[in-house]
Amino acid sequence: MDLHDEVMRANGGSWSSPPESVSWNWLHRTALHRVVLEFEGCDCWGFKDPRSLFTLNYWEEIIPQMEFVGIFRSPVAVARSLWTRDVISFPTLERGIDLWTAYNRRLLEVHARRPFPIVNFDAASDEFAAKLDLVREKLGFVKSGDAGAFFSDDLRHQQGATEIEIPVETARLHDHLLSLAL
Repeated sequence: MDLHDEVMRANGGSWSSPPESVSWNWLHRTALHRVVLEFEGCDCWGFKDPRSLFTLNYWEEIIPQMEFVGIFRSPVAVARSLWTRDVISFPTLERGIDLWTAYNRRLLEVHARRPFPIVNFDAASDEFAAKLDLVREKLGFVKSGDAGAFFSDDLRHQQGATEIEIPVETARLHDHLLSLAL
């Protein structure tokens, strides 16, 4: 996450204002190689960082066999979560929805180029868990004895019901994600 922040900052952006394109300088490339080397003996490892949607270009160069999984939420739920967490940076729900749109536009661009499973975080808990099991099976992971500890309904602080009008592009992106979701 810190490396992704540095790469985005070096490209004139941040997690809350992602740059249109990203290039990795040699210091960032070296740092990424160090991260990858930390996991050299591991059969399987991964990370969850939405910023990676904007920094994937170099990841894909050094780990071309990398597998992706996308998870999305309602734009309003995300906007509420951002606003609740940081009202200074997100003084309106619209600001959070704009950020949701930028990230999920990128998610769909990556998916169109290289399809991968997409899961709707707003699905009912049992359905969400079943979809995660499908992803686990698709990726060839052995089911652990305590898979339930991975997800808790407590992670859902904000709901997606809306009292604000969602921009047409955002609604279309959300509908497209819903149509692609497992």
